[in-house]
Amino acid sequence: MHPKHPQAGERRLSFAGLSHYPLALPAKGLGLRRLIDSQCRIYKIVVRPVLETNSIGAMINFARLGAGLTFLPMSSVLRAVKIGAVVAVPMRDREMQKATVDLCVLECRTLPNGIVAFVAALQQAFARSDQ
Repeated sequence: MHPKHPQAGERRLSFAGLSHYPLALPAKGLGLRRLIDSQCRIYKIVVRPVLETNSIGAMINFARLGAGLTFLPMSSVLRAVKIGAVVAVPMRDREMQKATVDLCVLECRTLPNGIVAFVAALQQAFARSDQ
C-alpha cells in the first residue's frame, strides 16, 4: 500500500477488513489469486478488483501511486519497501501466509549455470524478506 494509506501503520491486517478498498489482484488462475479467492469464499466476501493483471510491477505501481491495495509476497515487494515507495503489512490470516514459490526440475537434470545463479538469488531474496 501507499505509505500514507490509513492502514499503513498497522502491525497486521485481516483479509476481511481490506476487501472494501480498491484492489489490484493477480489474474485468475495464478496461485496467489487462487489463495485470495479461497479467502473470499471463507469470509463470504465478493471482491471486484480495479486491476487484474499477471504483472507484479503493475500491482506494485498501483499501490505506489495510492490507487489502492494489493496482495503480494514480501519477496516481490522488498525493493519497493526498502526505498519507501510502498508499505508492506503482514496478514493475520493464516491462509494468506501459505503462498509458496515452486521450482520444478526433472530428476537427475544438471541445471545450467544461469539457472543455478537464479535459484541462489531467489534463496537470498527470500532469506532477506524473512528478516
